[in-house]
Amino acid sequence: MEGLTGTPMPPYAATGPRQYVRPFVITVNGTHNATVYEWCTSVKGQPTRGKVVDGLYGRADEHVFIPQPRRQAPGWDGCRDRIDNRSDLPAELQWVAPNHRSTHKAIFSKDFNMIIVYGGLGTNVTIDKSLSEPFPAEALSDMWQFGLNDCLGNCSNHGDCSLGFCTCHPGYYGSDCSNTSCPGDFCWYDDFTRQQHCRHCCHAGFDHDANADNFDIDYVQEKKTCSAEDPGIMNGICDGFGQCQCAPPFIGDDCSIKDCPNRCSYNGWCSVEFPVSRCICNPGYYGEYCQFMECLNNCSWPNGVCDIDTGLCDCRMTYNPYNRTLERLEYGGEDCSYIPAYAAAPALRHDRLLAIVLGLLVLAVSSLFAYDERTR
Repeated sequence: MEGLTGTPMPPYAATGPRQYVRPFVITVNGTHNATVYEWCTSVKGQPTRGKVVDGLYGRADEHVFIPQPRRQAPGWDGCRDRIDNRSDLPAELQWVAPNHRSTHKAIFSKDFNMIIVYGGLGTNVTIDKSLSEPFPAEALSDMWQFGLNDCLGNCSNHGDCSLGFCTCHPGYYGSDCSNTSCPGDFCWYDDFTRQQHCRHCCHAGFDHDANADNFDIDYVQEKKTCSAEDPGIMNGICDGFGQCQCAPPFIGDDCSIKDCPNRCSYNGWCSVEFPVSRCICNPGYYGEYCQFMECLNNCSWPNGVCDIDTGLCDCRMTYNPYNRTLERLEYGGEDCSYIPAYAAAPALRHDRLLAIVLGLLVLAVSSLFAYDERTR
């Protein structure tokens, strides 16, 4: 498996990845064995291709690349780079095929049901279509055979061949019907060009607002499959093996469900629901993604105010019942439910208290001497 890399850990954006190619057992020590799952990859799917990556509303802040086995099959949409590094032509599986030409000759053989094409004027290089720029042409001397009953790979035994074009059976797509369809896929054929058009990992019936959290949804109609009349929304790509790779924040078999934000702040669990998942918060937490903390008894409001970031109460001040401009003490207790008792006597200063104590002591000594004089 030269040139391939592997890892047993699927990226978080893959909702149903092909996690391994084969398992094998290794010996850890004399008494224990371990099973290692080998996942050979040579390409990467990019579910965020053509999408905004700004980190807002659950979107990824950078492009997501998911390692996967190569799907070298016509129609697979995982190609990003051409072998010739040209950016003016589509990034797709390359073919050995005749170029566009004119004034060529052709012969049809009824016995062999084939067409032989020879010569003509054209180019020996692939050129992107243009309505304004002409290109030089030359006389071509190549010969091509077109079999009317021959299709690519015999349609991989997953389609019907007609005039050299495959019509794939349900569950398969591609020019040779070699790709396995993914959940939410919908394909149709152009009657004129016989070209197949597909929508992968698609859903209809609800359009998520790209610049909102979509938490305040009142009514959602039933999810529908995509069709020519309702092309729907694609939030992922098909890996060609029958599983979708979703662009964050979308999850689900067909990437139609918006994931819970911020992993519910690790203070709850995510209830996966179409079209938007909900956070179910643990006791003591609340908010759209369980980001706030509750205070005990709501701080016996209005005795206190809850700090939703810490879950602690900020107790309010109490005032003199005879003069509401004079502050006394704050409400007490963890939930601000205790009120300090009011005492009308003025507070004693230390110097006055000392004078009173000394006065009482002098009075007691004087009384003692007076009693002693009377008893003599």
